[in-house]
This record gives sequence, C-alpha cells and structure tokens, in this order.
Amino acid sequence: IAEVVPPAMRGRLVSLNTLMIVVGQLAAYLVNSALATTGSWEWMLGLAAIPGAMLFVGMLFVPDSPVWLVSRGRVDQAQKVAARLGMRLEELTPPESSRGASTEWSVLKATRWIRITVLLAMLMGLTQQITGVNAVVYFAPIMMNQVGISATNSVYTSIVIGVVSVIACMVGIKVVDRIGRKRLLLIGLAGNTISLFILAGAYSFANGSVFFAMVSLFFMATFIASQQAAVSPATWLLISELVPAQVRGLGMGIAGLSLWVTNWAVAQYFLPLVEWLTGPVAFAIFGVLGIIAMGYTRALVPETMGKSLDEVGAEMHNRYAHK
Repeated sequence: IAEVVPPAMRGRLVSLNTLMIVVGQLAAYLVNSALATTGSWEWMLGLAAIPGAMLFVGMLFVPDSPVWLVSRGRVDQAQKVAARLGMRLEELTPPESSRGASTEWSVLKATRWIRITVLLAMLMGLTQQITGVNAVVYFAPIMMNQVGISATNSVYTSIVIGVVSVIACMVGIKVVDRIGRKRLLLIGLAGNTISLFILAGAYSFANGSVFFAMVSLFFMATFIASQQAAVSPATWLLISELVPAQVRGLGMGIAGLSLWVTNWAVAQYFLPLVEWLTGPVAFAIFGVLGIIAMGYTRALVPETMGKSLDEVGAEMHNRYAHK
C-alpha cells in the first residue's frame, strides 16, 4: 500500500490495513458468538475461507507497484501504473534498484545505514506487541472471568473489545496524516502505559467486586482504544515507510517476522506469566515495557509524515551512513 499511494494520502490508506484487521476480528467475534451454543468449531474455522477467497479475487486486480516495476527495468509500465494511481514516478523511484532476494541480502549486509533502518523497522514491529495488546485481544474473556464476571458474560467481552477496536482505528485514520506518525505513536504508548498501570491496580482488587470488575473492563477498553487508534496504525505505517526500496521485500519480511514472533511469545507465555506472577504484576511489566518503548521511540524514530519514501531513505542515510 505504501508503494502505490502519494505521500499526502499514505498514512490514511496504509492505516486501512489496521482497520481491516480489527473489522475482521470483530466479525470473527460475532460469528463465533453466534455459533458458540452449537459448539461447531468446524463452521467457525471453515467460514474464514470466505474472506480468504475474496482477498484472492481482489488481488487479481491489484497492479505491481511502480517501485517494483522500476527495479525490474520496466520503466514504461511503471509510468503507466503511477499515472493511473495519481503519482509522480520520481516519488517512488529507488536511487539504486536491485534484483532478487539474494541481491537484497547482499545489499543489507554491505550497507550500514540500511541495516540500521531495517533494525529500526524490526523494533517498530516489536513495539506493537510488547505492551501486551494481543494478551488482551486473545485472553480478555479468561481475564474477565478471573475477576468475577461469569463465563457466559465474559465471552461478550471480546465483542466489546472488537467494537472499541474498530471505532478507535477509524479515529486513528482521521488523524494520522495530521499529527504525524511519531507523535501519534508516543500518544498511544502513553495511553497504553497509563491504562496498564491502572489495570494492574484494579485487577488486584477486582475478585468478587462488580465495581472493580467494571473498572478493569473500562481500562481494558481504554488500552485497546489507545492501541488501535495510535500504536498499531503508527507502527505498521512506520515499518512500511522506513524500509528502504533497495531491500523492501526482504526488510518488510524481517520486520513482519519480528512482529509476529513477539506476538507468538505473548500468546504463548502470557497466561503462564499470570499464574506465576499474578495478573497485576503481568500488567505492570507490560506498562514498564511501554515506558521503555516511549524512550527509544522518542530517541530513534524519525517523523515520516508528508515525505516521499525516497526522502525518508535519504534522511536515514544522512543519519547513519557515516557514523
């Protein structure tokens, strides 16, 4: 998406990726809730083939990006695609294009500033997950059941989380091209951190208390709002804007791997962490990680709003090529 839209619209359109993720999550929550009484996990899984098939058909109509076409020497075709997309070709033309994954590996290994930039993109992937968003998304019903909400009612916590995610993400899309990626990420991390520390306190008193159970649910929703309005769209957007054109395929793959490995670790170890250290301590740990993330975001992440991908690459080159 970042390669096929003009800089002025890139934030909103790349952030549509995050919006579609949370819309898909909400749809899954609603379908699974409707099917919960039947116990038909086969239908729960099988119905996911429908959006998969829709994506397959839609991808048949998506053109290759101008930057990819130029890197293959297909300049005339790149110009036609760029014109169709309302772009100037020079906005996306890499200064030094390369061919093939093996060449991207060699460029990555040989070029210091590119290595550092890809590492920063990996850090953005890590940032999206270390404050515990998917611990909340995956285990909200279990956590709410532990603080005194019945198992039947706690299932609907996921629907609340899903609705909040969609609304918050729509808000994020409205502001991402106005206040900037870095500032938006810092605001979101601050909201996450505050919510996590309040959750840690409320969760420790919530057992059997309806009041504290509702406080826990409220700040769980506040956490999700900060995440989906700011942290998730800003991190995905920064990853797509930071990775240089010379190693875009490889670099995006590595950054995505960083994000999903961290996601796996959170999903795998969150509940054992809660059993070992208790829920309040687990939330507090995520809050501390949020503070750390705010520190390195402020120190290392450039503002990319309104800049072409080439301009972002030039800034990273100036920062790290000769140090």
